Amino acid sequence: AAAAAAAAAAGSALGKTKSLIESIPTSKQAIFEYPLDWAVYDSAQLGGSVQRWVSKKVAELLGEEEPSLVEFVVEKAAEHLSAAAMVEELSPVLDSEAEPFVIKLWRMLIYEVLKAKEIAGGA
Repeated sequence: AAAAAAAAAAGSALGKTKSLIESIPTSKQAIFEYPLDWAVYDSAQLGGSVQRWVSKKVAELLGEEEPSLVEFVVEKAAEHLSAAAMVEELSPVLDSEAEPFVIKLWRMLIYEVLKAKEIAGGA
């Protein structure tokens, strides 16, 4: 019975994660207009998650780790920069990859904020 309960709980958590992911916009316009709850970002201290994600993606994009760029992106997120402004800031470094990078970053931010709200019971 305990195994069945654990499986049900895991299924429920998986269902919640899936519905969270499905609630995240996919179009550039919808993502850039999404009202990100920066208060939740700050209170849930999501900077660490952002840093890990950005570090991985920057290494994939550039073929090597780039700590100063990672730090720059994390700082800009902490300043609550808009997605469009983030693209502008990153364009000189990432060129044509800046916009797709920021779209993925914002989808991750939206997911992390929604997940933090759900954990806090404020979903």
